[in-house]
Amino acid sequence: MTTRSTTQFVHVLRIPQLIFLGLAYVCPMVIFTTYGIAAQTSNNQVPSAYLFALIAMLLNVYCYTKLVKAFPTSGSAFAFADKAIHPYAGFLTGWAMLLDYILCPLLNYVILGIWMHAAIPEVPAIVWTIGFAIISTVVNLLGISLAARLNIFAVTIQLVLIGAFMALAAYFYGARIPDTLSGLSHQWSTPGNASLILGGASLLFLSFLGFDALSTFSEETLSPTRTIPRAMVIVVLVSGLIFIATAFMLLTVWPDTSTFSDIDAAGYEIVTSVGGKWMHALFLISAIVACYASGMTAQASVARFIYSMARDGALPKRGLAVLHPRFHTPHWNILLIGAITIVLSLCLSLDTVLYFISFGVITGFFAVNVSTIAQFYCRERRRGVKNTLQLLCVPLLAMLVNGIMWYSLHIEAKCIGLMWMLAGVVILWTLKRHQRSSTTA
Repeated sequence: MTTRSTTQFVHVLRIPQLIFLGLAYVCPMVIFTTYGIAAQTSNNQVPSAYLFALIAMLLNVYCYTKLVKAFPTSGSAFAFADKAIHPYAGFLTGWAMLLDYILCPLLNYVILGIWMHAAIPEVPAIVWTIGFAIISTVVNLLGISLAARLNIFAVTIQLVLIGAFMALAAYFYGARIPDTLSGLSHQWSTPGNASLILGGASLLFLSFLGFDALSTFSEETLSPTRTIPRAMVIVVLVSGLIFIATAFMLLTVWPDTSTFSDIDAAGYEIVTSVGGKWMHALFLISAIVACYASGMTAQASVARFIYSMARDGALPKRGLAVLHPRFHTPHWNILLIGAITIVLSLCLSLDTVLYFISFGVITGFFAVNVSTIAQFYCRERRRGVKNTLQLLCVPLLAMLVNGIMWYSLHIEAKCIGLMWMLAGVVILWTLKRHQRSSTTA
Protein backbone atom coordinates (compact mmCIF):
# COMPACT_ATOMS: atom_id res chain seq x y z
CA MET A 1 0.00 0.00 0.00
CA THR A 2 1.32 3.42 -0.92
CA THR A 3 1.57 5.91 1.90
CA ARG A 4 2.10 9.60 2.04
CA SER A 5 5.85 9.11 2.47
CA THR A 6 6.08 8.13 -1.21
CA THR A 7 2.97 9.80 -2.64
CA GLN A 8 1.94 13.40 -2.04
CA PHE A 9 -0.56 15.86 -3.40
CA VAL A 10 0.50 17.63 -6.60
CA HIS A 11 0.48 21.44 -6.57
CA VAL A 12 -1.59 22.26 -9.65
CA LEU A 13 -4.29 24.73 -8.58
CA ARG A 14 -4.08 28.47 -9.19
CA ILE A 15 -6.44 31.32 -8.26
CA PRO A 16 -8.75 30.99 -11.33
CA GLN A 17 -9.26 27.25 -10.73
CA LEU A 18 -9.86 27.82 -7.01
CA ILE A 19 -12.39 30.54 -7.73
CA PHE A 20 -14.35 28.24 -10.02
CA LEU A 21 -14.13 25.42 -7.47
CA GLY A 22 -15.51 27.75 -4.81
CA LEU A 23 -18.28 29.12 -7.04
CA ALA A 24 -19.22 25.59 -8.08
CA TYR A 25 -19.61 24.64 -4.42
CA VAL A 26 -21.56 27.82 -3.62
CA CYS A 27 -23.74 27.32 -6.73
CA PRO A 28 -24.93 30.82 -7.80
CA MET A 29 -28.15 29.32 -9.23
CA VAL A 30 -29.27 28.55 -5.68
CA ILE A 31 -30.82 32.01 -5.44
CA PHE A 32 -33.65 30.95 -7.75
CA THR A 33 -34.38 27.98 -5.48
CA THR A 34 -34.37 29.91 -2.20
CA TYR A 35 -35.84 33.24 -3.38
CA GLY A 36 -39.49 32.50 -2.64
CA ILE A 37 -39.10 31.35 0.96
CA ALA A 38 -36.51 34.09 1.59
CA ALA A 39 -38.92 36.75 0.28
CA GLN A 40 -41.66 35.39 2.50
CA THR A 41 -39.39 35.29 5.58
CA SER A 42 -37.91 38.77 5.08
CA ASN A 43 -41.13 40.47 3.95
CA ASN A 44 -39.79 40.99 0.41
CA GLN A 45 -36.42 42.35 1.56
CA VAL A 46 -34.23 39.68 -0.01
CA PRO A 47 -31.54 42.06 -1.37
CA SER A 48 -31.11 43.56 2.10
CA ALA A 49 -31.08 40.10 3.69
CA TYR A 50 -28.34 38.98 1.29
CA LEU A 51 -26.34 42.11 2.12
CA PHE A 52 -26.48 41.30 5.85
CA ALA A 53 -25.60 37.65 5.18
CA LEU A 54 -22.63 38.76 3.04
CA ILE A 55 -21.29 41.03 5.79
CA ALA A 56 -21.69 38.23 8.35
CA MET A 57 -19.91 35.74 6.09
CA LEU A 58 -17.03 38.14 5.41
CA LEU A 59 -16.28 38.12 9.14
CA ASN A 60 -15.78 34.36 8.96
CA VAL A 61 -13.77 34.69 5.75
CA TYR A 62 -11.42 37.05 7.56
CA CYS A 63 -10.76 34.46 10.27
CA TYR A 64 -10.20 31.72 7.69
CA THR A 65 -7.72 33.82 5.69
CA LYS A 66 -5.66 34.54 8.80
CA LEU A 67 -5.48 30.87 9.79
CA VAL A 68 -4.81 29.56 6.27
CA LYS A 69 -1.69 31.71 6.16
CA ALA A 70 -0.52 30.20 9.44
CA PHE A 71 -1.56 26.58 8.72
CA PRO A 72 -1.70 25.86 4.95
CA THR A 73 -2.89 22.24 5.20
CA SER A 74 -5.91 20.38 3.85
CA GLY A 75 -7.33 19.97 7.37
CA SER A 76 -9.22 23.29 7.31
CA ALA A 77 -11.10 23.99 10.56
CA PHE A 78 -9.86 20.74 12.12
CA ALA A 79 -6.21 21.71 11.63
CA PHE A 80 -6.82 25.25 12.84
CA ALA A 81 -8.42 24.18 16.13
CA ASP A 82 -5.95 21.30 16.56
CA LYS A 83 -2.92 23.59 16.36
CA ALA A 84 -4.32 26.82 17.80
CA ILE A 85 -6.39 25.49 20.71
CA HIS A 86 -5.82 21.79 21.53
CA PRO A 87 -5.89 18.43 19.72
CA TYR A 88 -9.13 17.56 21.53
CA ALA A 89 -10.70 20.78 20.23
CA GLY A 90 -9.39 19.92 16.79
CA PHE A 91 -10.99 16.48 16.83
CA LEU A 92 -14.38 17.81 17.97
CA THR A 93 -14.25 20.63 15.41
CA GLY A 94 -13.43 18.13 12.68
CA TRP A 95 -16.20 15.86 13.95
CA ALA A 96 -18.70 18.75 13.72
CA MET A 97 -17.51 19.78 10.24
CA LEU A 98 -17.88 16.20 9.01
CA LEU A 99 -21.63 16.80 9.31
CA ASP A 100 -21.34 19.52 6.70
CA TYR A 101 -18.71 17.97 4.45
CA ILE A 102 -20.05 14.41 4.32
CA LEU A 103 -23.69 15.36 3.84
CA CYS A 104 -23.26 18.19 1.30
CA PRO A 105 -22.66 15.72 -1.55
CA LEU A 106 -25.68 13.73 -0.39
CA LEU A 107 -27.85 16.86 -0.31
CA ASN A 108 -26.95 17.74 -3.89
CA TYR A 109 -27.46 14.23 -5.24
CA VAL A 110 -30.80 13.81 -3.45
CA ILE A 111 -32.03 17.11 -4.92
CA LEU A 112 -30.81 16.00 -8.35
CA GLY A 113 -32.69 12.72 -7.94
CA ILE A 114 -35.90 14.59 -7.09
CA TRP A 115 -35.56 16.92 -10.09
CA MET A 116 -34.71 14.16 -12.56
CA HIS A 117 -37.57 11.98 -11.30
CA ALA A 118 -39.94 14.91 -11.84
CA ALA A 119 -38.66 15.20 -15.42
CA ILE A 120 -38.60 11.44 -16.10
CA PRO A 121 -41.11 9.80 -13.71
CA GLU A 122 -40.37 6.30 -15.05
CA VAL A 123 -36.95 6.34 -13.32
CA PRO A 124 -37.10 6.42 -9.48
CA ALA A 125 -35.38 9.32 -7.73
CA ILE A 126 -33.08 6.99 -5.80
CA VAL A 127 -31.71 5.57 -9.06
CA TRP A 128 -30.74 9.06 -10.22
CA THR A 129 -29.21 9.84 -6.81
CA ILE A 130 -27.05 6.71 -6.86
CA GLY A 131 -26.09 7.29 -10.49
CA PHE A 132 -24.86 10.84 -9.86
CA ALA A 133 -22.94 9.67 -6.78
CA ILE A 134 -21.15 7.00 -8.82
CA ILE A 135 -20.26 9.40 -11.66
CA SER A 136 -18.86 12.00 -9.22
CA THR A 137 -16.85 9.33 -7.43
CA VAL A 138 -15.20 8.27 -10.69
CA VAL A 139 -14.42 11.87 -11.71
CA ASN A 140 -12.90 12.68 -8.31
CA LEU A 141 -10.78 9.54 -8.38
CA LEU A 142 -9.14 10.75 -11.59
CA GLY A 143 -7.73 13.88 -9.97
CA ILE A 144 -8.56 17.44 -8.99
CA SER A 145 -7.52 18.88 -12.38
CA LEU A 146 -10.35 17.08 -14.19
CA ALA A 147 -12.88 18.13 -11.54
CA ALA A 148 -11.64 21.74 -11.79
CA ARG A 149 -12.12 21.77 -15.58
CA LEU A 150 -15.67 20.41 -15.26
CA ASN A 151 -16.43 23.06 -12.64
CA ILE A 152 -15.30 25.85 -14.97
CA PHE A 153 -17.85 24.59 -17.50
CA ALA A 154 -20.64 24.33 -14.89
CA VAL A 155 -20.03 27.77 -13.38
CA THR A 156 -19.76 29.43 -16.80
CA ILE A 157 -23.19 28.08 -17.77
CA GLN A 158 -24.67 29.48 -14.56
CA LEU A 159 -23.12 32.91 -14.99
CA VAL A 160 -24.20 33.17 -18.64
CA LEU A 161 -27.82 32.31 -17.82
CA ILE A 162 -27.95 34.60 -14.80
CA GLY A 163 -26.52 37.38 -16.99
CA ALA A 164 -29.13 36.68 -19.66
CA PHE A 165 -31.92 36.88 -17.09
CA MET A 166 -30.56 40.15 -15.69
CA ALA A 167 -30.32 41.69 -19.17
CA LEU A 168 -33.84 40.66 -20.17
CA ALA A 169 -35.28 41.79 -16.83
CA ALA A 170 -33.58 45.16 -17.14
CA TYR A 171 -34.82 45.52 -20.73
CA PHE A 172 -38.46 44.68 -20.02
CA TYR A 173 -38.79 46.01 -16.45
CA GLY A 174 -36.05 48.65 -16.19
CA ALA A 175 -38.61 51.40 -15.65
CA ARG A 176 -39.49 49.83 -12.28
CA ILE A 177 -35.94 50.00 -10.88
CA PRO A 178 -36.38 53.46 -9.24
CA ASP A 179 -39.53 52.19 -7.50
CA THR A 180 -37.64 49.14 -6.20
CA LEU A 181 -34.84 51.31 -4.85
CA SER A 182 -37.34 53.63 -3.20
CA GLY A 183 -39.20 50.71 -1.64
CA LEU A 184 -36.03 49.17 -0.21
CA SER A 185 -34.82 52.48 1.25
CA HIS A 186 -38.24 53.00 2.86
CA GLN A 187 -38.12 49.52 4.39
CA TRP A 188 -34.70 50.22 5.88
CA SER A 189 -36.14 53.20 7.76
CA THR A 190 -39.26 51.36 8.94
CA PRO A 191 -39.15 50.33 12.64
CA GLY A 192 -39.26 46.58 13.20
CA ASN A 193 -38.01 45.66 9.75
CA ALA A 194 -34.51 44.88 11.02
CA SER A 195 -35.72 41.66 12.64
CA LEU A 196 -37.30 40.57 9.35
CA ILE A 197 -34.09 41.27 7.45
CA LEU A 198 -32.06 39.32 10.05
CA GLY A 199 -34.52 36.46 9.76
CA GLY A 200 -33.96 36.35 6.03
CA ALA A 201 -30.20 36.68 6.50
CA SER A 202 -30.10 33.67 8.84
CA LEU A 203 -31.86 31.64 6.15
CA LEU A 204 -29.56 32.87 3.36
CA PHE A 205 -26.38 32.61 5.46
CA LEU A 206 -25.88 29.04 4.28
CA SER A 207 -26.04 30.14 0.62
CA PHE A 208 -22.38 31.14 0.89
CA LEU A 209 -21.17 27.72 2.01
CA GLY A 210 -18.27 26.53 -0.09
CA PHE A 211 -15.60 29.17 0.41
CA ASP A 212 -14.34 27.30 3.49
CA ALA A 213 -13.88 24.13 1.43
CA LEU A 214 -11.13 25.88 -0.54
CA SER A 215 -8.81 25.48 2.45
CA THR A 216 -9.03 21.68 2.02
CA PHE A 217 -7.21 22.09 -1.31
CA SER A 218 -4.26 23.92 0.27
CA GLU A 219 -1.82 21.08 -0.38
CA GLU A 220 -2.74 21.03 -4.09
CA THR A 221 -2.42 24.78 -4.54
CA LEU A 222 0.57 26.80 -5.71
CA SER A 223 1.61 29.32 -3.00
CA PRO A 224 -1.36 28.41 -0.75
CA THR A 225 -0.68 31.03 1.95
CA ARG A 226 -1.21 33.72 -0.67
CA THR A 227 -3.55 32.05 -3.15
CA ILE A 228 -6.16 30.45 -0.86
CA PRO A 229 -7.03 33.62 1.13
CA ARG A 230 -7.41 35.67 -2.06
CA ALA A 231 -9.60 33.02 -3.66
CA MET A 232 -11.81 32.84 -0.54
CA VAL A 233 -12.43 36.57 -0.50
CA ILE A 234 -13.12 36.69 -4.24
CA VAL A 235 -15.55 33.75 -4.10
CA VAL A 236 -17.59 35.27 -1.27
CA LEU A 237 -17.62 38.78 -2.75
CA VAL A 238 -18.54 37.58 -6.25
CA SER A 239 -21.23 35.28 -4.86
CA GLY A 240 -22.61 38.06 -2.67
CA LEU A 241 -22.76 40.56 -5.53
CA ILE A 242 -24.46 38.01 -7.78
CA PHE A 243 -27.01 37.18 -5.09
CA ILE A 244 -27.78 40.81 -4.26
CA ALA A 245 -28.04 41.98 -7.88
CA THR A 246 -30.15 38.98 -8.92
CA ALA A 247 -32.44 39.34 -5.90
CA PHE A 248 -32.88 43.01 -6.76
CA MET A 249 -33.98 42.20 -10.32
CA LEU A 250 -36.25 39.38 -9.14
CA LEU A 251 -37.91 41.87 -6.78
CA THR A 252 -38.17 44.44 -9.58
CA VAL A 253 -39.89 41.97 -11.90
CA TRP A 254 -42.27 40.57 -9.27
CA PRO A 255 -42.72 42.93 -6.29
CA ASP A 256 -45.70 41.11 -4.71
CA THR A 257 -44.81 37.73 -3.18
CA SER A 258 -48.44 37.01 -2.28
CA THR A 259 -49.24 36.31 -5.94
CA PHE A 260 -46.84 33.39 -6.46
CA SER A 261 -48.60 30.17 -7.38
CA ASP A 262 -45.89 28.13 -5.58
CA ILE A 263 -43.66 29.92 -3.09
CA ASP A 264 -41.00 27.17 -3.31
CA ALA A 265 -40.68 27.66 -7.09
CA ALA A 266 -41.08 31.45 -7.04
CA GLY A 267 -37.67 32.14 -8.59
CA TYR A 268 -38.34 29.95 -11.60
CA GLU A 269 -41.85 31.42 -11.92
CA ILE A 270 -40.25 34.85 -12.31
CA VAL A 271 -37.75 33.46 -14.83
CA THR A 272 -40.63 32.08 -16.91
CA SER A 273 -42.41 35.44 -16.83
CA VAL A 274 -39.28 37.16 -18.17
CA GLY A 275 -37.94 34.68 -20.73
CA GLY A 276 -40.78 32.27 -21.33
CA LYS A 277 -40.78 28.46 -21.17
CA TRP A 278 -37.51 28.16 -23.09
CA MET A 279 -35.62 30.15 -20.48
CA HIS A 280 -37.31 28.16 -17.74
CA ALA A 281 -36.13 24.93 -19.37
CA LEU A 282 -32.59 26.26 -19.78
CA PHE A 283 -32.53 27.33 -16.14
CA LEU A 284 -33.65 23.90 -14.96
CA ILE A 285 -30.92 22.24 -17.04
CA SER A 286 -28.37 24.69 -15.65
CA ALA A 287 -29.61 24.06 -12.12
CA ILE A 288 -29.07 20.33 -12.62
CA VAL A 289 -25.52 20.90 -13.91
CA ALA A 290 -24.83 23.32 -11.05
CA CYS A 291 -26.14 20.94 -8.42
CA TYR A 292 -24.00 18.12 -9.78
CA ALA A 293 -20.88 20.33 -9.81
CA SER A 294 -21.53 21.41 -6.23
CA GLY A 295 -21.90 17.81 -5.08
CA MET A 296 -18.76 16.74 -6.94
CA THR A 297 -16.71 19.56 -5.37
CA ALA A 298 -18.09 18.76 -1.93
CA GLN A 299 -17.08 15.11 -2.29
CA ALA A 300 -13.54 16.09 -3.35
CA SER A 301 -13.30 18.46 -0.39
CA VAL A 302 -14.44 16.03 2.31
CA ALA A 303 -12.11 13.32 1.00
CA ARG A 304 -9.15 15.64 1.60
CA PHE A 305 -10.55 16.73 4.97
CA ILE A 306 -10.71 13.10 6.15
CA TYR A 307 -7.23 12.48 4.76
CA SER A 308 -5.85 15.34 6.85
CA MET A 309 -7.60 14.16 10.03
CA ALA A 310 -6.29 10.62 9.52
CA ARG A 311 -2.77 11.77 8.70
CA ASP A 312 -2.68 13.82 11.91
CA GLY A 313 -3.91 10.87 13.99
CA ALA A 314 -7.47 12.06 14.70
CA LEU A 315 -8.87 9.20 12.59
CA PRO A 316 -7.42 5.76 11.80
CA LYS A 317 -4.50 6.15 9.38
CA ARG A 318 -4.90 2.80 7.67
CA GLY A 319 -6.57 3.47 4.33
CA LEU A 320 -7.72 7.01 5.20
CA ALA A 321 -4.25 8.62 5.09
CA VAL A 322 -3.30 7.16 1.71
CA LEU A 323 -2.98 8.82 -1.72
CA HIS A 324 -3.25 7.03 -5.04
CA PRO A 325 0.24 6.65 -6.56
CA ARG A 326 -0.89 7.70 -10.05
CA PHE A 327 -3.75 10.20 -9.55
CA HIS A 328 -2.51 11.67 -6.24
CA THR A 329 -6.03 11.59 -4.79
CA PRO A 330 -7.24 10.17 -1.44
CA HIS A 331 -8.94 7.36 -3.36
CA TRP A 332 -10.15 5.28 -0.42
CA ASN A 333 -11.77 8.37 1.11
CA ILE A 334 -13.47 9.26 -2.18
CA LEU A 335 -14.84 5.72 -2.44
CA LEU A 336 -15.90 5.85 1.21
CA ILE A 337 -17.84 9.10 0.71
CA GLY A 338 -19.46 7.68 -2.41
CA ALA A 339 -20.56 4.60 -0.48
CA ILE A 340 -21.82 6.65 2.50
CA THR A 341 -23.77 8.89 0.13
CA ILE A 342 -25.49 5.91 -1.47
CA VAL A 343 -26.33 4.27 1.88
CA LEU A 344 -27.59 7.44 3.56
CA SER A 345 -29.70 8.36 0.53
CA LEU A 346 -31.76 5.28 1.34
CA CYS A 347 -32.49 6.20 4.96
CA LEU A 348 -32.22 9.98 5.57
CA SER A 349 -34.85 12.56 4.70
CA LEU A 350 -33.95 15.86 3.05
CA ASP A 351 -34.97 17.80 6.19
CA THR A 352 -32.67 15.71 8.40
CA VAL A 353 -29.75 16.25 6.03
CA LEU A 354 -30.31 20.03 6.12
CA TYR A 355 -30.44 20.00 9.94
CA PHE A 356 -27.12 18.15 10.14
CA ILE A 357 -25.41 20.49 7.66
CA SER A 358 -26.66 23.67 9.34
CA PHE A 359 -25.45 22.58 12.78
CA GLY A 360 -22.08 21.35 11.52
CA VAL A 361 -21.10 24.41 9.52
CA ILE A 362 -22.08 27.02 12.11
CA THR A 363 -20.32 25.06 14.87
CA GLY A 364 -17.24 24.82 12.66
CA PHE A 365 -17.28 28.56 11.96
CA PHE A 366 -17.51 29.25 15.68
CA ALA A 367 -14.44 27.06 16.29
CA VAL A 368 -12.51 28.94 13.57
CA ASN A 369 -13.32 32.24 15.28
CA VAL A 370 -12.04 30.92 18.62
CA SER A 371 -8.93 29.50 16.90
CA THR A 372 -8.11 32.93 15.45
CA ILE A 373 -8.12 34.52 18.90
CA ALA A 374 -6.25 31.60 20.47
CA GLN A 375 -3.48 31.52 17.86
CA PHE A 376 -2.75 35.19 17.23
CA TYR A 377 -3.97 37.07 20.30
CA CYS A 378 -3.14 34.48 22.95
CA ARG A 379 -0.34 32.23 21.67
CA GLU A 380 1.56 34.78 19.57
CA ARG A 381 0.51 37.61 21.93
CA ARG A 382 -0.03 40.15 19.18
CA ARG A 383 -1.12 43.30 20.95
CA GLY A 384 -1.63 46.96 20.15
CA VAL A 385 -4.74 48.76 18.94
CA LYS A 386 -4.60 47.43 15.36
CA ASN A 387 -4.02 43.81 16.37
CA THR A 388 -6.67 44.00 19.08
CA LEU A 389 -9.22 45.19 16.54
CA GLN A 390 -8.21 42.66 13.88
CA LEU A 391 -7.39 39.59 15.97
CA LEU A 392 -9.77 39.97 18.90
CA CYS A 393 -12.68 42.26 18.08
CA VAL A 394 -13.39 40.94 14.55
CA PRO A 395 -13.39 37.25 15.63
CA LEU A 396 -15.57 38.14 18.65
CA LEU A 397 -18.02 39.91 16.33
CA ALA A 398 -18.00 36.85 14.06
CA MET A 399 -18.69 34.65 17.11
CA LEU A 400 -21.65 36.86 17.99
CA VAL A 401 -23.05 36.58 14.47
CA ASN A 402 -22.55 32.82 14.39
CA GLY A 403 -24.13 32.55 17.83
CA ILE A 404 -27.22 34.34 16.52
CA MET A 405 -27.32 32.01 13.52
CA TRP A 406 -26.91 28.98 15.78
CA TYR A 407 -29.71 30.22 18.06
CA SER A 408 -32.00 30.60 15.04
CA LEU A 409 -31.50 26.94 14.04
CA HIS A 410 -34.53 24.67 14.19
CA ILE A 411 -34.80 22.76 17.49
CA GLU A 412 -34.41 19.47 15.63
CA ALA A 413 -31.13 20.67 14.12
CA LYS A 414 -29.82 21.47 17.59
CA CYS A 415 -30.94 18.14 19.07
CA ILE A 416 -29.51 16.06 16.20
CA GLY A 417 -26.30 18.08 16.19
CA LEU A 418 -25.77 17.82 19.95
CA MET A 419 -26.30 14.05 19.81
CA TRP A 420 -23.69 13.87 17.06
CA MET A 421 -21.26 15.89 19.19
CA LEU A 422 -21.92 13.63 22.19
CA ALA A 423 -21.04 10.66 20.01
CA GLY A 424 -17.84 12.49 19.06
CA VAL A 425 -16.92 12.97 22.71
CA VAL A 426 -17.43 9.24 23.34
CA ILE A 427 -15.31 8.31 20.33
CA LEU A 428 -12.57 10.75 21.38
CA TRP A 429 -12.52 9.31 24.90
CA THR A 430 -12.37 5.76 23.51
CA LEU A 431 -9.51 6.60 21.13
CA LYS A 432 -7.46 8.32 23.81
CA ARG A 433 -8.05 5.48 26.26
CA HIS A 434 -6.91 2.98 23.64
CA GLN A 435 -3.80 5.05 22.90
CA ARG A 436 -2.91 5.24 26.60
CA SER A 437 -3.35 1.50 27.06
CA SER A 438 -1.21 0.83 23.98
CA THR A 439 1.53 3.11 25.30
CA THR A 440 1.66 1.46 28.72
CA ALA A 441 1.49 -2.07 27.32
